[in-house]
Amino acid sequence: GDSTATTAQQATAKPTNAPQEPWSKEPINLSSLRGLQGSADVTIGELLYEKFIIHDFKTVLSFANNTMNLSQLSGKLFDAGSFSLSGQLMPGAENQAHKGAFDINVVKTDAKKLFEALGSKPFSEGIVDFDEKITFNGASPYTIVSSLNGDGSFNVQKGVVNGIDLDALAEKLDRPNSLTDFAAIIDQTRAGGQTPIGDVTIPVTIRNGIVQVQNTIIKTQKTQMALNGTVNLPPKTVNLSGQISFIEQRNLPPLALTVTGPMNAPQKNFDTRSFTQFYAQKATEKLQGRVQDKLNDFLGIPKPQPATAPPAPVVTPDAPSQPAPEAAPTNNSSDINTPTAPTATPPTAPVAPTTQQQAPAQKQDPNDALKQLGGQMLNDFLGGGR
Repeated sequence: GDSTATTAQQATAKPTNAPQEPWSKEPINLSSLRGLQGSADVTIGELLYEKFIIHDFKTVLSFANNTMNLSQLSGKLFDAGSFSLSGQLMPGAENQAHKGAFDINVVKTDAKKLFEALGSKPFSEGIVDFDEKITFNGASPYTIVSSLNGDGSFNVQKGVVNGIDLDALAEKLDRPNSLTDFAAIIDQTRAGGQTPIGDVTIPVTIRNGIVQVQNTIIKTQKTQMALNGTVNLPPKTVNLSGQISFIEQRNLPPLALTVTGPMNAPQKNFDTRSFTQFYAQKATEKLQGRVQDKLNDFLGIPKPQPATAPPAPVVTPDAPSQPAPEAAPTNNSSDINTPTAPTATPPTAPVAPTTQQQAPAQKQDPNDALKQLGGQMLNDFLGGGR
């Protein structure tokens, strides 16, 4: 018959699975739900489940024809978030599979608290919205999860992810002069940090218990990453890869990031082959330039001098103006007998030499020069062409 509404102020639900433990393969016995007729309305003021804190929990359901119709299962999550669930469950007989189809909706929920309650810590900040339509067909938790299929979307606003600081990585990657510097930067990045990712929407496609992530673009202030891969729900593992490009340092090659392992503690690794080639090429170019300079010095080839502009003319103060000398008379009968005074020329003083004769340079022994050159080249190579 019909069930009356039940109200409670507080209840604590015992979890069937602790986070990150293997899904149980023992069949769930729901045979007692078969054949039920009627409806139920349950309200609980506060429900505690592991780290989930649900306020104003309410469920409305009915039974008919070996089917449970869930009209409403809802509540408030943590501080300001909420969730709702609706759909149908067709319980199987003992040891038989159960079939279900549900709509899941999570609204404005704290990303950090939500994922910590689920057993992982990908976010330190953010607000989550999640919509998904799922179906399943299985007898045990493991087979139910393995049969999950669904489509929906996951959206995070003002998100900050844990475990890596991509913007700090971008700032440092253009500075190294050697592969040793590059390896140290990668080690520092793997050690942890946080990256603000802003607003991101990820399509969530589930096929046979595997969440597929396809070409999801994540942007930060200094980087952009195309994320692909899978989240395998039955074994609770992730296998994601991201191709990171750098917005400001466009001369840098892309850097590949992989995130693999258990969902609650994945490992982050970088495929550094493109950067190894990039920095090796930079070091080679610098080394070639230094070797050429040293060979030129050894062979006595002068360095090319940069072109210089001609010197500017020196400006001196104008001398006092003198009256111009009168022109010599020409065939003038009145002045023909007047003698002309000769023009005196001042003697030129001898110029003293301004440079001293330099002593000839001491010639360096060729063997010593070659040894010195080889040592400098070796130091340059080991130092990455600094």
